[in-house]
Amino acid sequence: MSLFGTNTGFGSGGTGVFGSTTTDSHNPMKDVEVTSPPDDSISCLAFSPPTMPGNFLVGGSWANDDGSKVFTASCDKTAKMWDLNSNQTIQIAQVYPMAVVATAERGLIVYQLENQPSEFRRIESPLKHQHRCVAIFKDKQSKPTGFALGSIEGRVAIHYINPPNPFYSASQAQLLVSYVFSPELLKQCFSTVSNFYVGLVQTVTSQENDEERFIVNAISFHPVHGTLATVGSDGRFSFWDKDARTKLKTSEQLDQPITACCFNNNGNIFAYASSYDWSKGHEYYNPQKKNYIFLRNAAEELKPRNKKCVKGRIDNPISMVTVAVIGLVNAGELADGSVTLKPLLLSLRRGQASVSYAQSLLGAPETRLTTLSNGLRIASEETNQATCTVGLWIGCGSRYESEKNNGAGFFLEHMAFKGTKKHPQSALEQAVESMGAHLSAYTSREHTAYYMKTLAKDLPKAVELLAEVVQSSSLSEAEMEQQRSVVLRELEEVEGSLQDVCLDLLHATAFQGTPLGHSVLGPSVNARKLTRNDLVEYINSHYKAPRMVLATAGGVNHDELVALAKQHFSGVSFEYEGDAVPVLSPCRFTGSEIRMRDDALPLAHVAIAVEGAGAASPDIVPLMVANSIIGSYDITFGGGKHLSSRLARLAAELNLCHSFQAFHSSYSDTGLLGIYFVTDKHKIEDMMHWAQNAWMNLCTTVTESDVARAKNALRASLVGQLNGSTPVCDDIGRHILNYGRRIPLAEWDARIEAVTPRIVRDVCSKYIYDKCPAVSAVGPVEQLPDYNRMRSAMYWLRF
Repeated sequence: MSLFGTNTGFGSGGTGVFGSTTTDSHNPMKDVEVTSPPDDSISCLAFSPPTMPGNFLVGGSWANDDGSKVFTASCDKTAKMWDLNSNQTIQIAQVYPMAVVATAERGLIVYQLENQPSEFRRIESPLKHQHRCVAIFKDKQSKPTGFALGSIEGRVAIHYINPPNPFYSASQAQLLVSYVFSPELLKQCFSTVSNFYVGLVQTVTSQENDEERFIVNAISFHPVHGTLATVGSDGRFSFWDKDARTKLKTSEQLDQPITACCFNNNGNIFAYASSYDWSKGHEYYNPQKKNYIFLRNAAEELKPRNKKCVKGRIDNPISMVTVAVIGLVNAGELADGSVTLKPLLLSLRRGQASVSYAQSLLGAPETRLTTLSNGLRIASEETNQATCTVGLWIGCGSRYESEKNNGAGFFLEHMAFKGTKKHPQSALEQAVESMGAHLSAYTSREHTAYYMKTLAKDLPKAVELLAEVVQSSSLSEAEMEQQRSVVLRELEEVEGSLQDVCLDLLHATAFQGTPLGHSVLGPSVNARKLTRNDLVEYINSHYKAPRMVLATAGGVNHDELVALAKQHFSGVSFEYEGDAVPVLSPCRFTGSEIRMRDDALPLAHVAIAVEGAGAASPDIVPLMVANSIIGSYDITFGGGKHLSSRLARLAAELNLCHSFQAFHSSYSDTGLLGIYFVTDKHKIEDMMHWAQNAWMNLCTTVTESDVARAKNALRASLVGQLNGSTPVCDDIGRHILNYGRRIPLAEWDARIEAVTPRIVRDVCSKYIYDKCPAVSAVGPVEQLPDYNRMRSAMYWLRF
């Protein structure tokens, strides 16, 4: 047993308050190492409760107990440590009013500890093998609502004691998602509908395809965000968002298992222990191997994701529509008796708005635009904040790739921060950390972005580092081989997200034989064989000044930014070898379908889409209003028959699906207008019927009230998305690439206001009515109607 503590806060410098930062092979994440950990295998970790000043970390080991510490748990719901030498006591935990006991034979017993403790419920474990760990999670009112159960098979089940939604029975838990990965094929393994399974790690041997699974040693929930961390015998920790059904992060692999983990009381510090877990028996135990405890500042990494965001697949942020807007509108009656909905923004008092919607539009800062002599554009929006976001947006992505080099842009994104010719990786990371900045990148089908959020005073250094990353990346062969395994692991993780798989398949069948059918990540075969020359050729072909936008938002000065751009980006080439300027070939849309049937999955993921409008098309706004009319739905919404969207009301009343959302992925010259839904295998036909019925209503019978409600929801969504300097900067960069200018909110509002029911009917008839759809489906999709039947539902026989 060891006790570590300090009265000061958690630090992230070269020497932390708990120990020091090391870069040895046992610490690939470069986290803070705690000094003097237990000598024997570390079995548990726990931080001090909020009642104690500072952060104290207790570490327990399998043996080597000196007999001077006694631990007690009592009926006052507290656990205490008694130091017999000093005759002092320290409260180390406060017990929830609920206890979960995992027994032999896959049994679970839940106890309630309020008043007179008693047995509450007996549950049969949804996991097939022996239990290893259990952790209780709480709701926003800090009341325990369920637990996570880990097993030796490498899975985690999430079980709700009292389901948060009236659609669940008292004995069921919320059905979220489950997944197990394999490198090439979508192999999903599910059991009952009462659990959310997390495939912690699974590897597949190259020859016999035998699965090797790793034990889940510990589970810990973030005390603020409700997300969770799992650690296992594979030597990795993973962060998960159980509500958004996604993995947030997976660490690099340590050289021995991770046996325990925990968060401090405010969730800023994540502690994990590396030692032998005895999963392979005594013969693999090495007494010379040192044990470690590491501390990580993981507050940002554990933040939950937006549940309705389709990761990396909806490429135009303004085309995403969030219809469920609660508490942002205020109904008022006009003189003619009609009702208008007025969004309330920036409200500081309940029921009052400090700034009206019209004032917020007119008061939006101007976006200034300057073009350098080489064609590179500089755009900025100044808001006099203490922070800013600066980034370089480039007009290239998977659409500019061929089958041979598909995935080069994504691979290059991974290589970008692994060192430059001037700064090796450690120096680059140190330069970013010394500013307290956040450096990131992303790749989509038509855009690539490298951006940094930092203090406004550090803007010159941020621009310098971005210029180095883009123009002088080292691209060393050794680093490429290391990142190759990281990319392959990410490909495995994406295969576990059925939403991503379904929408990638939709692009593959809708734009078959064209570059838009390529996935952003590319196939694993390309990730294995891409060379340094491939990446250099990709940079030389596409990283040209006229296709770049240096965008900033926040506390920036435009003239200063232009001067910095001239200093660091004037040397970017604007010429192509042999004047071979790459021109995007038209991507034809093909009405077709693709089905990936797997009856082992509990839910079917289905997407249906028609060809949509390009980003610069005047039809984009009416289609956004149309999608807002259809809206979105999730089984956790509640509301039932009172939901504003007709399709959402039907989904709730008839139990048609677990979730759906209307989407419009717009590209430079085309797009995908569709509906994605997740449903039970017996409800596929019904949900498809009502989804296509909603499309036909848009083409024929849309009403004034439908359009009025959709326009207000769309306005709120557009304004709400621009919250902070990073989304504003992203909006600026994409607008300059798509439209050649930043379209202000006031102009968007005017375009939305000009939409009438007649325009919606005409535009929807143009894109939807009697058109051949593209359909993709994953899971138990036997009941999905025949394609000819779905095609015949794209028109009505009217007399």
